[in-house]
Amino acid sequence: MRTRAALLVALVVVVSFPTIATMRRTFAPNGAVAGQMAQPSRLAYPYTVQEPTTIDAGAFSWFFEPMTATAHRAWSEGTIPLWNPYAGLGMPLAANAQSAVASPLQLPVLIHPEQRTWNAVILLRLAVGALGCLVLLRLLGAPATAATGAALLYGLAPTFTRWAPQVSMNVEALAPWLLAAILLLARRPGALPFAAVAGLTAAAGYGGQPEALVCLAYLATAWAAWCWWRDGRTRRTLLNLAGAGLCGALLAAPQLLLLAEYVLHATDSHAGGLGATRLAFSDLDSIVRRDGLQGELLGWPLALIALLGAITAWRSRIGGTSFLLAAAGIWALRSLDTPIAAAFEIVPGVADSNVPRYGQFILALAAALLAAAALTRVPRPLLAVPVVIAIVVGQVWLLHPPRQFAIPVDASRPLPSLAAARVTLTPGGRLAAIGRNVRPQLASALGIADPRAEDALYPRRYARLVALRGGGARFGFLGALDPQTATLDLVDATGVRLLAASPGSSPPAGFTPAPTRPDDLALFANAEAYPRGFTPAAVVFVASEDAAAAALRGNERLRERSVVERPTAAMRAARGSATADVVATGWDRERLRVHADGDALLIVSSQWFPGWRARIDGAPAEMRPANLAMRAVVVPDGEHDLEFVYEPGSFRAGLALGALGLAVIGARALLSRRRRSTVVP
Repeated sequence: MRTRAALLVALVVVVSFPTIATMRRTFAPNGAVAGQMAQPSRLAYPYTVQEPTTIDAGAFSWFFEPMTATAHRAWSEGTIPLWNPYAGLGMPLAANAQSAVASPLQLPVLIHPEQRTWNAVILLRLAVGALGCLVLLRLLGAPATAATGAALLYGLAPTFTRWAPQVSMNVEALAPWLLAAILLLARRPGALPFAAVAGLTAAAGYGGQPEALVCLAYLATAWAAWCWWRDGRTRRTLLNLAGAGLCGALLAAPQLLLLAEYVLHATDSHAGGLGATRLAFSDLDSIVRRDGLQGELLGWPLALIALLGAITAWRSRIGGTSFLLAAAGIWALRSLDTPIAAAFEIVPGVADSNVPRYGQFILALAAALLAAAALTRVPRPLLAVPVVIAIVVGQVWLLHPPRQFAIPVDASRPLPSLAAARVTLTPGGRLAAIGRNVRPQLASALGIADPRAEDALYPRRYARLVALRGGGARFGFLGALDPQTATLDLVDATGVRLLAASPGSSPPAGFTPAPTRPDDLALFANAEAYPRGFTPAAVVFVASEDAAAAALRGNERLRERSVVERPTAAMRAARGSATADVVATGWDRERLRVHADGDALLIVSSQWFPGWRARIDGAPAEMRPANLAMRAVVVPDGEHDLEFVYEPGSFRAGLALGALGLAVIGARALLSRRRRSTVVP
């Protein structure tokens, strides 16, 4: 029965997205050339360009696709992708969570980051979510046919199909599986259910979307308490449930601790506004219909059948329905624009999360239980499943017409100009672009250093430097670079040697044209770009980050006047000058060959961030923040090797906690086996 149900769900997913499943089209909205261009263009591609009707939910093609390609490059080179040396002045990669560098559901695309692989992963996540709902419904007592129909309505509800490319699906697809594992552990405490709860908790922790994870964490905790209360309230069950959840958190500690550290040293690109997201009462029809990005939420079929279940089958409702309806009610209280919603600001995590978006799976689960109750009352249950399949497929085809997805384009194949830039840029040099001609995430995926950045979190110091010196831009100064702002000293100071612009553009002042094809991006060379390491003519020493920000409000070029925080005695005494050549840049290290005339203060335009260490000729060297986001070190007279190494203590601590979690799970399994072996026949 389980095999047949899995095959049926897979078949329905394939029939719902035939052009995607056959790899003739893709979810990627590459009417904008797969994230390389902001505007539809035939630029250097032979493909027919179209404007797709599928929505770029969560910036799939220009954010998640390239970020995954970046993580793939790190893994393939034998490095854990903790750091992205190509974005900004260097930025955490795994710590931003949305990169999902260790998500089990994203493993295929991390191995082979190509749009067809993305197709398979996206369809897989839809199928995994539907199957999880089916398993949960069966454990709660729903008949097989009713559970199958309700699971299909759930797994292909618009809240999932509209946002299928989103990284949050890594978490949402696992939600019903985690609830099912918790229910099984509460009923029959044992080593296997214990490991299942811990493993699913950890998999969700690595999923990549912190907001969806917050919602799932609260739901799973409350669900575990409800299962314990309902199934006997024994101490053994409570210890098993709490221990399994704790072990799951320990297994996910390498990711969670990195994220926690980053949050402390980062600026939120949403400026804290997600926590204030609300639905107006006039938007209540969004449960079945909503214009704009989100589209329908539950969809008419699931909403209507759930309503019928609430009316006609309440007395014979499936177990757990009341709990999930209460959870959906809490979601509504938090999500609706009423004074009650403000009360949730005291709840950790929820106060900062877009619950209306990332808690929708709770509402869908409650609706699925009501729909299962309604389907149990169908006179001929075997006929209900084909009818539901027809309804589900019809709904998907109406929302996502099969022929109107985008034509596959290899997003990892760079334009000729970018391929040339990748080869010709010397170590330490960076490329930037006017407007959105090249998205920063794409540059990272191609291995091109770009001082701009595009992410949900930014290193706070980087964001402050950009705000002060980026021509009025916020965070990644993406929209600030135009022919005028491209001449900012910040562009020079961050080592921008090449500037990309639309074909036919004139070079900004101080830039000279570089050879490119007529149908390709225009490239301009910048002779004023700073080297990666430089000695300023004058240095201002300050005691704090705020004092450094105040000192940087002037217009002096950083090469003429830089700011160093909390200087050492050697920094104050340094009077020499130094030149530096970048020998190599890697994922977690950077090597420079430095020639110093006397003891010299060297400023390196790489990101100051906790976890980075400096070494000169192999010996530890003191390092301080410079110009808010850069690094300052003193190099003694002569020729020296300067190396920066990223060794975050949070990750090491996370690995230790993860090992502890594995040990507890192993000990739990051995204890269970020993108990079984001592039972007298």
